[in-house]
Amino acid sequence: MAVSSTPNRIVLAGNSSSVVFGFPYYFFNQQDLDVYVYDTILGSIFLQALNINYTISGTPNVQGLYNNGANIIMSSSVVSTSNVVIERNPSQVQNFSILQSGIISSTGLTQQLDYLTLLI
Repeated sequence: MAVSSTPNRIVLAGNSSSVVFGFPYYFFNQQDLDVYVYDTILGSIFLQALNINYTISGTPNVQGLYNNGANIIMSSSVVSTSNVVIERNPSQVQNFSILQSGIISSTGLTQQLDYLTLLI
């Protein structure tokens, strides 16, 4: 899949009742997303913990990639004076190896080029 959008962050306003916040961008795995709650009055930002403060609901493809993004489901509603900041932040690793005289998987190569694109 080609990377069709370059934004890696979305800021969504809390309203004291919603717990579901959409992240519409492509990402590789759940650990690639950082979720923060930003208090607009105090100017403080708090990193949220996956599976403690929020969960991720989406449909990964057969390779486990979230091509269409996902929903962030907070464990409690976010007050109207706060924003939810969702940021794609993949680990800076290279986990694709090519054998010296082997066949190169086009799917694997495309995914790695996509991963590099998301890093920058």
